[in-house]
Amino acid sequence: MKHTFIGILILLILIISCERNKTNITVTNLVQDSEQNPDNQEKTLTTKSTIDFKDMKTIGQNKPFWFLHVKDSKITKIDEKNQDYKLVQEEINGVRQMYENSKLVTAKIYDSYSIESYSITKLFPDYRFYVISWDQKEINPNLPSSQRPVGLAFDLRFTVAYSSTGSKKKFIGYTNRFKEYGKFLKEHRIRIQTKEDAKLVWDALCEIHCADRKESNNRRLTKNIWHLGIRKVRTTTSFYEVELDDNGYIQSLK
Repeated sequence: MKHTFIGILILLILIISCERNKTNITVTNLVQDSEQNPDNQEKTLTTKSTIDFKDMKTIGQNKPFWFLHVKDSKITKIDEKNQDYKLVQEEINGVRQMYENSKLVTAKIYDSYSIESYSITKLFPDYRFYVISWDQKEINPNLPSSQRPVGLAFDLRFTVAYSSTGSKKKFIGYTNRFKEYGKFLKEHRIRIQTKEDAKLVWDALCEIHCADRKESNNRRLTKNIWHLGIRKVRTTTSFYEVELDDNGYIQSLK
């Protein structure tokens, strides 16, 4: 009996060890999945490539926290060869300037990444999207506790979009406030007529804002009102309301 217990214990240790070495984050590329949609000429997204993280300690060190929320998107680290590199650097300099006068807190800025997906390309084909993210960091952690900052913010970010005509749009990270996205949809005359349209709009919202909410439901309430991102937690139901005109074009999202 004693030997059996020891054998089971060793087996459990081996299983845990194997699990720790598995990849923790999955990033997907745009691919055509003909098996799932043989009659559909449009592209769907399936998991293809992975980022090889040995453990979760990588998140928050050299990889931003929003990597945890990315699903069904292609993310690519940008460098000097990218056509928008200088514009992105200007945005990063703006983040640094926010902390110039602080004696306690500075910004730990992560690498910037482009983000692509089927829904983003379908709705906004003329735009290129980039995620800029940072954490707050103490300048001098050796100060007495009474002089140190009370708290530090993590996973701060925004997504900036540039078009071929030179226009720019900025979307604040996952703050539960998506009015700017609603305005963007209205400007581009995005229409919701079917459940597929609603999913496209919601998926693009999640991808642009790096929000892990794509599995939420969408429902048409009236001819002119849709509820997107419906989520129920215990007795509380949350959603985002989209208002349409009589022709189905989006007027607002709140």
